[in-house]
Amino acid sequence: MLVVTRGMSPGSVPGRVVVPVFARGVEPDSVPGGVVGVGRNTGNPMGRPVQQTAKGHRQTPFSITDRETLALIECFAEVSELALDRQRIVAEAVALLDAEGLDGVTTRKLAARLGVQSPTLYWHLPNKAALVTALADAILDQEFGDMSPPAADQPWPEWLAELAGRLRRALLAHPDGARVVSASQLSVTMAAISELAMSTLVARGVPLRRARVIVLTVERFTVGHVLEEQAPRPDAAALKDFDMAAFTQRHPTAMAAITEYFAPGRTVDDLFRECLDVVIAGAAPR
Repeated sequence: MLVVTRGMSPGSVPGRVVVPVFARGVEPDSVPGGVVGVGRNTGNPMGRPVQQTAKGHRQTPFSITDRETLALIECFAEVSELALDRQRIVAEAVALLDAEGLDGVTTRKLAARLGVQSPTLYWHLPNKAALVTALADAILDQEFGDMSPPAADQPWPEWLAELAGRLRRALLAHPDGARVVSASQLSVTMAAISELAMSTLVARGVPLRRARVIVLTVERFTVGHVLEEQAPRPDAAALKDFDMAAFTQRHPTAMAAITEYFAPGRTVDDLFRECLDVVIAGAAPR
């Protein structure tokens, strides 16, 4: 007999599980400790023995070999042969992000990769916002498995710059990493990073309000910088009719600055660090 007991969720049962149809007037939570079979909500059409629950409700267990029961099974949500858990779903979501970027992360595609129906995912991640937040935490956790305060003799501006560098590495490790983190809601890991940074500055004598402003400025600069780094570059069609000579003539100082900066072998990593130094220098004690 195919059954679902009280308190069980589809994701907690390995193998194929269906959502039960209860006898008329019977809800899952109204049957304490009972076993609820899959069946119609009227009568006993197949002549099966009737089970009595603790409250006297009548239910008809169906054999899984019944043709009609098998037809019912096809109509209900399935789970994979292996029980799903949140960790497995998020890991597959990260793989999907790496393959297709944030725009390609949909519950339909994720469910297909996991071999389940989309509604199965909602037991663990009820909507797209929850999925994006879980992605953000997973991305950040890869870099911030260890979050320790600085050594006593390390200046906090230097330590904060290192923290921002780690945040940038985490975002760059995945396509659209900055978009994911900026779109997340109540990211636990991002909150932990902020708490560590603010508490460190406060412990070093920075006033609470000032510490918050400094940390938010550094975090938002870093995420914004990576958003720019990960933004799509002009495609061939856009460049086809672009007049670089005319552009350079209209913006001579900007073009000269770009050429001068990167000519000696400096990289985008150097550019980030120098920009970050300017941000933190404005907040550091004089």
